[in-house]
Amino acid sequence: MNQQIARAEREYQKAIGMLDQALAKRRGGLDPELVKQYESSLALIDSSIDASRRALRQRPDDPTAGQFLLAAYAKKLDLMQDIVMQQ
Repeated sequence: MNQQIARAEREYQKAIGMLDQALAKRRGGLDPELVKQYESSLALIDSSIDASRRALRQRPDDPTAGQFLLAAYAKKLDLMQDIVMQQ
């Protein structure tokens, strides 16, 4: 895996961890239907991350595989930020 992609993935994982902690504190106050939609979307994104990671392992020099992986992480981060910011 490309060093830059590995570094970016670690940064995304770190940010996701912090958002996960913030979400855990607020989860009980969120609308249950919103939480259900969030969890469904999160499962799809996580599946995309897993598939992208597998593709990158198979083709470590393919820049498109790395871009797909980082795009999936960005989407996950955006989703988590949206849910954490819900009032």
